[in-house]
Amino acid sequence: ETESPIERIERKIYFQSFFKGEEVGLTHPTHDSVVKLNNVGDIDIFTRDNTGISIDSKLQVINMFANEIKQHVSTTRKWLSGDEHSYIKGNKTEHIVGEVKLKSDGKMTIIVDNELLAKVKSVNFEVSGDANIKVNGNVDASVKGHAKIKADDNIILRSEKNIDIEAKGYMRFDGDKVFIGSEVLDEWKKRYE
Repeated sequence: ETESPIERIERKIYFQSFFKGEEVGLTHPTHDSVVKLNNVGDIDIFTRDNTGISIDSKLQVINMFANEIKQHVSTTRKWLSGDEHSYIKGNKTEHIVGEVKLKSDGKMTIIVDNELLAKVKSVNFEVSGDANIKVNGNVDASVKGHAKIKADDNIILRSEKNIDIEAKGYMRFDGDKVFIGSEVLDEWKKRYE
């Protein structure tokens, strides 16, 4: 029967305080804390409650077991030649005093199954290429201040049904040519052409 990686680790932890063959290490006589170098080159460092580190020489994997891991360092750097995967069963909270930069030479994808909530003081987006936004549901935008859309080319609002524009104050259309309504479109075109 093939042993799963989890079962292999659990078996190692169970037999961590036992030595066989040419294995060497240290075991505390009363607390069962152990440092062991086994016959295949693995290194196990564990306390009695199975908190510790297991270094697998065959798979080149470092396994850490603890209820909580704390790091007290000045700077952390990571160089990953492959992928990085994280599975978090609970919540994740990060408090960053300084600046946060996310840079990707490829594609960046954010997938949220429930709700994405962003609370910021100001937002600036600069897109060198095209921007495509697809919404399967509704879009609600509430602006307390001034809202402005500026384009060097055309702006098109297209709806398969209705477009409602409401203003409590006045509504102004400024342009060299203004076309309103499909029935008078040809007449306006003739007048301004």
